[in-house]
Amino acid sequence: MMSAAGASRRLSATDRVAVLISDLLAPPVSVFLICLVAGVAGRPHAWSGLVWGLVLAILCAAVPMSAVKLAKRRGTITTQESGWKRKRWLAFAVSAASIVCCVVLAVVFHAPPLALWALATMLVGLVATSAITAAGLKVSMHAFCLISLLMMLCVLFSTWWLVAVVLMVPLMLFARVHLGEHTAREVVVGSICAVLLVLLAAIVAPAAG
Repeated sequence: MMSAAGASRRLSATDRVAVLISDLLAPPVSVFLICLVAGVAGRPHAWSGLVWGLVLAILCAAVPMSAVKLAKRRGTITTQESGWKRKRWLAFAVSAASIVCCVVLAVVFHAPPLALWALATMLVGLVATSAITAAGLKVSMHAFCLISLLMMLCVLFSTWWLVAVVLMVPLMLFARVHLGEHTAREVVVGSICAVLLVLLAAIVAPAAG
């Protein structure tokens, strides 16, 4: 979504491309796909893997996104700078609560170990990016979530997904910086955090089913 200053003028073709990229590669989309991939890869030959993936995807992606949209509709958060800060911390808080609930659900009902690994990785990543943001550097969650997804695909399936990482980082840089949502440093930091997180998490990743 464009900043208030950007929204006040007519969108150019470049603006529209940047908005389209940001919308298509938004954090809820990446998180939804992470959960779906982890569920299916955890039990590739059983419907339960797909079901687990969908359940976790709805709780981890759809619920936080709906909470933020509801808060905006009720005026709890606005397009003002303070409102956007509240939006970011509301998204962090609801996302963390959703993931914790998913972890409990996964443990109690014996979800695929790979799904539990993905949830734990996301929770650690959320805490880490929240800490960096609290320290003063607004980490790009668009970049963090997208690169986390691609790195997980790399770890679970093929190192060829590294090509997608190399291609997507500059694309995300263009979109987020052009819209004035982040600086180049914030996008790069988000990308680096994602790469490091998944590489460390890969050390304890269970084998795909």
